[in-house]
Amino acid sequence: MERRLAAILAADVVGNSRLMGADDLRGQNAE
Repeated sequence: MERRLAAILAADVVGNSRLMGADDLRGQNAE
């Protein structure tokens, strides 16, 4: 069970960093 939670958290962090990267690119293009 703990491993499953860790995997979900890890995937969440990766997903969030991807979204952040996409937002950064959009922000740079907007400027």
